[in-house]
Amino acid sequence: MIALLIQLLMILTPAVSAVTLGLKYDELKRAGASKEWPAVKAAVTNNTIVDTGKKVKGQNVYQPEISLSYSVEGKNYAVKQRPSDANGQREGTKQWAREVALQYKPDTAVRLYYNPQRPQQATVVPGQSSVNKNQWLVIGSVMLLFSFILCVLGTVAITQRVLTVSTAVSFILGIVAFGMMLMLGFLLYLLSQELRPKQ
Repeated sequence: MIALLIQLLMILTPAVSAVTLGLKYDELKRAGASKEWPAVKAAVTNNTIVDTGKKVKGQNVYQPEISLSYSVEGKNYAVKQRPSDANGQREGTKQWAREVALQYKPDTAVRLYYNPQRPQQATVVPGQSSVNKNQWLVIGSVMLLFSFILCVLGTVAITQRVLTVSTAVSFILGIVAFGMMLMLGFLLYLLSQELRPKQ
């Protein structure tokens, strides 16, 4: 029973990969589009630093975090941002994160760029993204290859157990299952986009 459950999960990996890659692609696309977003004055309400939970050479890694409030067409919004420094660096030592956070002092105004279609999406650094395009392409390719292998192996194992078909037919069914799971993942990604609030 546990083996069958694992094999079913193996078949589902392409759908998970498709949704994950779609969401990361969305972030990249939004970062590019943010360079054209209109600007508004926002009030800094708080600044702090957060521990990312990562370590480099035994040292904790930190990010600056700022809270902002702003208004678009009479409607008020509040966002939290983790801005990069002038060189595009997004995380570093505690001292580095503190110095970046102090550039955004509470009760001061900063220029904030917001998405005109979804004003609750905003950034103080247009074009900034936590996703590296080259890494996304490499990791995405590896994820798809890995999910293809798992899906085919899972399908072959289940069809060999349940159906009396040859290994070649099981392999073809695995390829078909991979395609179907990719489509399912893509449809789930599109559904997640439709269910996001427009305002």
